[in-house]
Amino acid sequence: MLYRVFAVLLLFATAARAADPPSAAKSPPQQDNSPRLVILLVIDQFRADYLTRFTPHLAPDGFRRLLNDGASFENAYFSYAATVTAAGHATIASGRLPREHGIVANQWFDSPDAKKMSAAFTDPSCQPIGEAPGEKQKGRSPAEIIGPNFADQLKLADARSRVFSLAIKPRASIAMAGHKPDGCFWWSEETGRWLTSTYYTPALPACVEAINKAESVDRFAGKSWTRLLPDAAYALCTPLAPNTEVEFALSPAFPHPLPQRASKPKPGYYAALMATPFGNDITLDLAAALLQNEKLGQGPAIDLLCISLSSFDAAGHLFGPESPEMMDFTLQTDRQLAAFLNLVDNQVGPGRTLIALSADHGVRTIPTLAKAHNLAAGTLDLSALEKEVERAMQQCASSTTPYVRDIELPWLYLDPAIDALPPEKRRPLYDAAVAALRANPGIADAITADQLTGPPPTPDDPRYLAYRCYYPNRSGQICLRTAPYWTKQSKDAAGHSAGSNHDRHVPIVLYGPGIINGRHFTPADPLDIAPTLAAVLGIEPPLGCQGRVLHEALDTNAR
Repeated sequence: MLYRVFAVLLLFATAARAADPPSAAKSPPQQDNSPRLVILLVIDQFRADYLTRFTPHLAPDGFRRLLNDGASFENAYFSYAATVTAAGHATIASGRLPREHGIVANQWFDSPDAKKMSAAFTDPSCQPIGEAPGEKQKGRSPAEIIGPNFADQLKLADARSRVFSLAIKPRASIAMAGHKPDGCFWWSEETGRWLTSTYYTPALPACVEAINKAESVDRFAGKSWTRLLPDAAYALCTPLAPNTEVEFALSPAFPHPLPQRASKPKPGYYAALMATPFGNDITLDLAAALLQNEKLGQGPAIDLLCISLSSFDAAGHLFGPESPEMMDFTLQTDRQLAAFLNLVDNQVGPGRTLIALSADHGVRTIPTLAKAHNLAAGTLDLSALEKEVERAMQQCASSTTPYVRDIELPWLYLDPAIDALPPEKRRPLYDAAVAALRANPGIADAITADQLTGPPPTPDDPRYLAYRCYYPNRSGQICLRTAPYWTKQSKDAAGHSAGSNHDRHVPIVLYGPGIINGRHFTPADPLDIAPTLAAVLGIEPPLGCQGRVLHEALDTNAR
């Protein structure tokens, strides 16, 4: 009997399986939605409030797409004082502080006996590639970056991954690219050509060389930067004439025409071009060429494309964050980004690109505008300040020995011989310098190198921001904190570089596979971008990474 019951049950089970359609015999394979391309997008001087103040005017497919479908961190601040381009890009890309990666400014003295500063990433052992006949460019490399960044870690995780980095500014492109990218490119303001160096390659890739030969950047000669929207849309802004209309060949008010072209663009054309949204066009032209010719996002491993939009900074210095120009620049960038993202989707496939958007630093209100609002503000004459410090130190030492070398905010550089003095002789000189600095209304505080050693200070300690960007032999001996709404006297109208909260406030927006949409007000730091990208991809963060994973933005169910 039991045998018969078993046989009947077996018969029914066999019949049921035979009745099932073939597709039901096996679960369908799940679609692979893992990222194939990572885009690290840094907009130079893009303060966080540009995304919030101008939201009503954003197009659907640009910033609004990233904000609506991605995760934004509204309370993101750099946690150090050296708020400048080289340090910012190196920090975003590595997840480490300037105190660790060593990029403490845009330039510094590279030896005790150097007569003048050298720009970050200058490398005499390398030769420039791509320069025009008669052009004199310097060789560059990432040799000064200490330790790996996200690009390095990506290639260590999978040797098939490819990395490309580009920006008009060499210090931006090099800082993001890591130590062994497949391509790293920057732009010549003298000739409008894209460059690299022998550190990276013996020759430009064919697609980059084609852009140089076509001289496509000259197509903007004689064109005008005009407003995207009707004049009434810019009523929230304060028009201010730039300080440098002659040097940059830009008129003080809209429209801003570029120089006319004869047989070649007139002198100043390339500098003027860089200070308009057309500078974004030429940057994204190269990004598109690399995307298509290198087939990024279509290989066997995840690729990385690093882009910095340097032109935003050039215009920001001229016009300031409250100007109609910077509102319009934001909106123009929004439309340019939308077109580029659509190209990426067509190339890589929708939902296959992981994007991190941030800025290398913010910017301060123009002092004249702050004064108009009865806020204490001014311009700091660095040359006069150096003389004040020199006089105080010489009086202290009863000597005519020169002590001051230069100021590259936030650092004051003194004669390195001072560092070799015993503490009892060095401190009175430091004290004299600090007293002279604090007597100037444009200086809120001054902190000496002797105060920047030992255990890390807490965030409420006045030394905190200076400590986190101090690196011996590259930083100056005194870190300066300028007073609110004060900026250095220069050809620029607006500035940054000394760690005010407006200098440090930047956006962080994450978008793509593994990211859930949301708006977050928990504290964040651009240090957090590299470890968060690594967490999404399931790879190790860069060695020595100090940021936290922005777990609020992560889809914990995604694999």
